[in-house]
Amino acid sequence: MRPVREKYKIEGMKPVAVYTNPVEIPEKYCDSYGNHLNNALALKLFEEERTRLFDKTGAHTEDYGLLGYVRQQAPMYLSQIFGGEVLNLRTTLYVVGAVALFHHVIERDGKPALDNLVEFAIIDTEGRPTRIPQPLVDQFAGGCKYF
Repeated sequence: MRPVREKYKIEGMKPVAVYTNPVEIPEKYCDSYGNHLNNALALKLFEEERTRLFDKTGAHTEDYGLLGYVRQQAPMYLSQIFGGEVLNLRTTLYVVGAVALFHHVIERDGKPALDNLVEFAIIDTEGRPTRIPQPLVDQFAGGCKYF
């Protein structure tokens, strides 16, 4: 499997939706040494944000008889992130056939501190890849900034 950042070049792609929310870095998500964000728990933070956005928009793959799952993701740390910091978490959604790409960026003072690209695949109940229904895309994009 090709790495997600090699497989998809998001520069120049048209986003479907962009959400930006403040996020406080939980102390319990930090390593005991240095009090910086733990690598594995950073991925949990992104998972929680995707779940929050699915719930907020009511866009659930199960409502369409489909299943969504993370195939791969590629976090890239650009600076340390510490417990208790309140930073911006920007989530941009791109759709490519049966794949949704979630580009999560944690920003401090408008500059990226952590950049993560997630390949989120959609399959039917028999495990076959399937295109993301446009109504599901529209539902997720509802109420956010369009491009």
